[in-house]
Amino acid sequence: MEKRLILVIIISVGILVVYQELVGKYFMPKKTQPPALTETANSDKEDPSVVLQNSTDADYEPMKKTEVDLAGLDEGLKEQITAQKDYYLQNIEVTTPLYHATITNKGGRIKSWVLQKHQDEHRSPLELVSPKSNYKQHYPLNLILDDKKLMDRLNNSLYKIERIPAIGENVLDKIRCSYVDQSGIKITKELAFQKENYYVDIDIKIENLSETPLQFKYYLGWGYGLGPDTGYENTYSHTGATILLDGKLVQEKTSNIEGKLIKKGNVAWVALQNTYFAAFIVPQKGNAEALITKADDKHAAVGVSALSFEVTPGAGVSQRFGLYAGPQDMDKLTAAGSELEKIIDYGWFSFLAKPIMDILRFFHKYSGNYGIDIIILTIAIKLLLWPLTNASFKSMKDMQKVQPKISGLRKKYKDDPQRLNKEIMELYKKHKVNPVGGCLPMVLQIPIFFALYKALLISIELRHAPFMLWIQDLAAPEVGWFGLWNAPSIWLTMRTLPILMGITMFIQQKMTPSTGDPKQAKIMLMMPAVMTVIFYNMPAGLVIYFLLNNLLTIGQQHMINKKDD
Repeated sequence: MEKRLILVIIISVGILVVYQELVGKYFMPKKTQPPALTETANSDKEDPSVVLQNSTDADYEPMKKTEVDLAGLDEGLKEQITAQKDYYLQNIEVTTPLYHATITNKGGRIKSWVLQKHQDEHRSPLELVSPKSNYKQHYPLNLILDDKKLMDRLNNSLYKIERIPAIGENVLDKIRCSYVDQSGIKITKELAFQKENYYVDIDIKIENLSETPLQFKYYLGWGYGLGPDTGYENTYSHTGATILLDGKLVQEKTSNIEGKLIKKGNVAWVALQNTYFAAFIVPQKGNAEALITKADDKHAAVGVSALSFEVTPGAGVSQRFGLYAGPQDMDKLTAAGSELEKIIDYGWFSFLAKPIMDILRFFHKYSGNYGIDIIILTIAIKLLLWPLTNASFKSMKDMQKVQPKISGLRKKYKDDPQRLNKEIMELYKKHKVNPVGGCLPMVLQIPIFFALYKALLISIELRHAPFMLWIQDLAAPEVGWFGLWNAPSIWLTMRTLPILMGITMFIQQKMTPSTGDPKQAKIMLMMPAVMTVIFYNMPAGLVIYFLLNNLLTIGQQHMINKKDD
């Protein structure tokens, strides 16, 4: 019974993990990116200041010269619109210790947002404005309206762009972009960049320069996509749009959206996220609407809007938003406010994953190496479960001692299953044997396994975190002894940790008292090979945990066996 229960647990875990590996690796659509357009490099600026410069970027198509019908317009309005014809393409760059942002006056939008402290898979500074945004000219801070012609003018016309005095202790710089449309709408965007966070305060003012009341509604958006690594969804973590609606996390898969999706209610924020990074748009307090649109099955754009409002002639209405574009770092998200930290979703085992990450962060303050922190955590968990493991081994030995009698009962009552079960239970009771006592430590290990697995997969602290020697990314599968030098042979790039884990699992099984029939024992001997295959593509940090746990268990078994002898 005990062996069967252990077998069922191991096979269940194996099936779940293999399913995730196969689906995520082979059956999910591969990410494809549109052809990247040429960027102008400005990353060599280290001084955290704002620079206004002419732009010759190849990102933009030549501006189409369109004749604006000024007939019937107020003279003051005519003068402002005419002056805009002399505007030229300009960028303002903002460099902080955390990111390097480029604001274009074409629509007063964000053209580039490069993280200074995080790298992409090619170890280059990570760009959060996706190639799809460049390709579609759908940049962050896009204004989304029902009136397509007006929307096109507001997003593609040249704004007056300027640096204005930064007010506030935490404000690094402030940028203002303004534009007057032929319809009589004047729009002004003011962006206040914070010094120590990825958060930007945004104020958008709509003024009515016409002589008739204006009914207006818009969504402030980010998209399409986020960064270069958001081209597909996977089974491990959510990639796509996420909304905090009425206090609950709502995740929407891009492939399931038809055209556009609107969510109404108490919208705290709307975001585009991938495994480690997110871009949030935070509305004013109160009721709002979240909008999700998609360019294709892989890339979405999000926006948020307050309800529609009326602007009387000569008046203006301001609305405030927040923007956070950066890592899903618990401390940074919490400091930004608006419950941004709720986007970090550890799933069912969050009650364990969060404490595990808190413990790892605590150890990291002193060690500076998350690999060492995982080792310390493994030892701590082993010590915590030590008494239960001792009881488990004792239960197994007790079961082993009564096996000859159980075999005799099976022969005696082979034609009477009910009587056999009754006699076996009486035997367990007489010898004070718990048939499932050996399974308890393993059952307790399962939620710890999944919690650590989830923590390693989505915690930004472990992304690209090195351990030692050839293990340079604890959140990714081990590259192998010579993997860092691009060795051509599969034998030279063989992953060592999963193989060692399989060997230690085999040794552990050989040391474990046998309590089942020979057929079940042979099946159990296959499990180290199965688990080696399963763990071959697991994050290196998780394999380190299981390898060390097996070594400690082997030592504990040796001590118990020696004492028993």
